[in-house]
Amino acid sequence: MKTFVNRIAVFAAGAVVFGTMAYGQQMTADIPFAFNVSGKTMPAGSYTLVDTSGSGTHVTSIRNSAARTSVLAVSSAVDSNATGTASLQFACRTTGCALTAVKTPDGTRNYYPSWKLSRHERATLSMVDVPARFPHAE
Repeated sequence: MKTFVNRIAVFAAGAVVFGTMAYGQQMTADIPFAFNVSGKTMPAGSYTLVDTSGSGTHVTSIRNSAARTSVLAVSSAVDSNATGTASLQFACRTTGCALTAVKTPDGTRNYYPSWKLSRHERATLSMVDVPARFPHAE
């Protein structure tokens, strides 16, 4: 009986994981500058982003296959205002850029850099949008 219950539990967990992955959105973007996300600095290059959601949490996997680097970014809130386009938004200052949002046609996932900014630095931040595309969109 215990083995049967364990099999059911493993099946249910697998269904949740694979079901979440099946509903993930995949985008690609060419980012022309190095940037920071989740405390990690990523190099300039072509990136694949896969967004999955479950239990109100959105996890975006950001992968640069040429540089063999990847990072996970977690967002708990989604602004559901549909933008109609896909892009990545970065906040840039003199010492570098950080990912602040991933915009999809379904809504925007916000990420917050861990920077400690002075009032002057906040006033001089510039926002940069990098277009993204869906590789298999028809």
